[in-house]
Amino acid sequence: MSSAHLTITDAVLPPPSSRRRLRPLLRFAARKPLGAVGAVLLLTAVLLAVFAPAVAPYDPAKNLLGQRLKPPSAAHPFGTDAQSRDLLSRIIHGARLSLTVGIGSVLLGTVTGAALGILSGYLGGWVDLLLQRLVDVMLAIPNLILAIAMVAMLGQSLTNVVIALGVAQAPRVCLVVRGMTLTLRAQPFVEAARSLGATDRRVMLRHLLPNVAAPIIVLVTAGLGGAIVAETSLSFLGLGAPVTTPSWGEMLSNQARRFMTVAPWLGIFPGLAITTVVLSVNLLGDALRDLLDPRLRV
Repeated sequence: MSSAHLTITDAVLPPPSSRRRLRPLLRFAARKPLGAVGAVLLLTAVLLAVFAPAVAPYDPAKNLLGQRLKPPSAAHPFGTDAQSRDLLSRIIHGARLSLTVGIGSVLLGTVTGAALGILSGYLGGWVDLLLQRLVDVMLAIPNLILAIAMVAMLGQSLTNVVIALGVAQAPRVCLVVRGMTLTLRAQPFVEAARSLGATDRRVMLRHLLPNVAAPIIVLVTAGLGGAIVAETSLSFLGLGAPVTTPSWGEMLSNQARRFMTVAPWLGIFPGLAITTVVLSVNLLGDALRDLLDPRLRV
């Protein structure tokens, strides 16, 4: 009897190691419910993007016979566009482009900006002076204008959009990381590492980088929403991905503008997709900031 009871209990309850791994997530959801909602929404968008071919009910490029500008229905929950394509399928596949550009550009900008910020703050001198003047010049140009100029110079492609948005984001990351590095450089643990013979490279990688990791994580989540909006703006202006690739910005730029009065769903659903993803990123970023920034902890 006892052996059967143990068998049933073990089958129902997760193993202790799994329960231990779930505790931080449960504590996060309890302390920051809005952040947890944002994380769930963002994870859902990522899963839809990854498994878009399996999830989308139709081929996003397929013209469906006799289905031009059909309103939302059971067969087409988001309706169809002027080229008889299923809008839900195009929005699901468009998540791939938006998240790829957003995550890729944020990673590029964050890694570049963090590296330059640590170098500038730790080395000081002419290195700091040169890098900060370059940052000042880039900050004087609005992000979207800088990205438009770079895409126009490099050419229209997905890779160039990622590079342009990453370069536009790097200066702000550099400023934040440099400020923290200047504070940490004078701390006793850095002086102790130097006195023990640690090289500048070891000090920066082993002692400074881990201590600026928390604000970097917050910058990543905060920058992701801005990068998605910027990619949408570039696509809206015709400077994003090629027109054959489903994009939320392209949907708003072409079809929604031309047929908004007769088919409002062409603008409503892509706009809701953009709003949901950006809102989820901002909610998650705010929660992480409150948890990781010691000055904001209660």
